[in-house]
Amino acid sequence: MNRRESLKLGALVAMAAPAFAAEGVLVTADLMFDGRRFVEDAAVLVRDGKVVRSGPARAVGGASARKIALGAATITPGMIDLHVHVTRNHVPFDRVLRHGVTTVRDLGGQVKGGPQGPGRLRYLGAGPLVTAPGGYPVPLYGERMAAVVAGVESARRTVSRLVDEGAAVIKIALEPGGEPGAPWSGGHATTPPPWPMPSLEEVRAVVREAHRRGRKVSAHVGEERGARLALAAGVDEWAHSPAAPLPGDLLKKAALQGVRVIGTLDTQARTKGAIANARTFVAHGGTLLYGTDMAHPEIPHGFDSQELSLMTHAGLSLEQALAAATSLAGEHLGLAPLGTLRPGAPADLIAAAGDVRKGHGGVKELEFPLLVMAGGRTVVTPSGG
Repeated sequence: MNRRESLKLGALVAMAAPAFAAEGVLVTADLMFDGRRFVEDAAVLVRDGKVVRSGPARAVGGASARKIALGAATITPGMIDLHVHVTRNHVPFDRVLRHGVTTVRDLGGQVKGGPQGPGRLRYLGAGPLVTAPGGYPVPLYGERMAAVVAGVESARRTVSRLVDEGAAVIKIALEPGGEPGAPWSGGHATTPPPWPMPSLEEVRAVVREAHRRGRKVSAHVGEERGARLALAAGVDEWAHSPAAPLPGDLLKKAALQGVRVIGTLDTQARTKGAIANARTFVAHGGTLLYGTDMAHPEIPHGFDSQELSLMTHAGLSLEQALAAATSLAGEHLGLAPLGTLRPGAPADLIAAAGDVRKGHGGVKELEFPLLVMAGGRTVVTPSGG
């Protein structure tokens, strides 16, 4: 039986597996990334859905715990994808979870993603995109994905309503369209670009109300006009590294202003600007975070190793890129220590065959994990584990 067949068999057995007993489970492997750094000859002790201890195996203990000895493998926190569209495109949650992503933030789909808890995908939703009448995404996807605002009071009320409905983040569309190679620039729009965008006053009203209600604002930006509008209004993050090339001084200003950029570099690999903009932004000290636009046809339904590779091309080390998909992502969501293997963190963890530091092939193994835990409950277990 090959490894992928073992994965399928293990998943079928483990989907109904109970949480581990009170004595917990001790997972050991030759290598661990704890959300910040690599540790060799490592272990993680899990009990009651939480991480109890992690670090060098000799210091973790857990003699009475059930043991999963993985040997030549790498343990990491479960991956956090900050930009997906899994509900709109009906991507099965269990498929995402089995392939290494334990938390998603849906930036254009349902506000709520169904039952949460141990053994399930952690789901955070934005709901529809705040936009101007006739603005993106209406020309491409219709009004079902849009929350149209007209005026400052309309913008404020719309944000308040979305938060009341459970939105974990507010997404606003600052997109006139037309960037060559961008996934949203196809020829199937009902009206051609340029598309209208909210005014500066409306965007500021969105940001003020979202912040008053304890929510960040994520802006879909693809070119210079939308990026300048987002900066002027104090938007917290850009949902993409913009598709069109931006001036270096604008990217420097974004970095200095503390804007976070969600890469989506893989799905925008055919654009002129996405990777170059990310590289300049990182060079100016900006924080690039992991997000893939999952549910686009070319993006895996799970962890995307190519996205991580492109993040290293943009100037991050492998440790920094992995942190952008784990600990930094958890912090950005306001859910730290989610995304780490620190004591008290939710026991969301995965393990991949081999040493993920061994080139792109090593990171690729994270797409097909040997072990997946969500909230301490096994979702994928090694064959015979």
